[in-house]
Amino acid sequence: NSQGLSSLSELNLQGVSSLMQGVSSLILKPALNGGIVQTIKLIEFAKTHNISAVLSSAFESNYAISQYAKLANELELTNTFHGLDTWKWNAGVPREFEVLNGQMRITKC
Repeated sequence: NSQGLSSLSELNLQGVSSLMQGVSSLILKPALNGGIVQTIKLIEFAKTHNISAVLSSAFESNYAISQYAKLANELELTNTFHGLDTWKWNAGVPREFEVLNGQMRITKC
């Protein structure tokens, strides 16, 4: 890209509002963009710019995926579908959630 950034984790969020014109969604992979704290900052940034924040997993454990689902719920990101279906590749691994009709229900805290 023109700023030489390889990911959102390297982006200083101040002064980039002009870059957000026309952006409708930010796809966020917490494991790849600096962890949960950085992801929360990016979600807050998206909310202040009326941009939908979408959480997506990058083949993490079922535990990590359930934490992303909890984060989406806690931060009220319930108006979109999140890319958390990589859990299906973890066949036979216990998970803290169940999936029914495309919705994830957290069964443990």
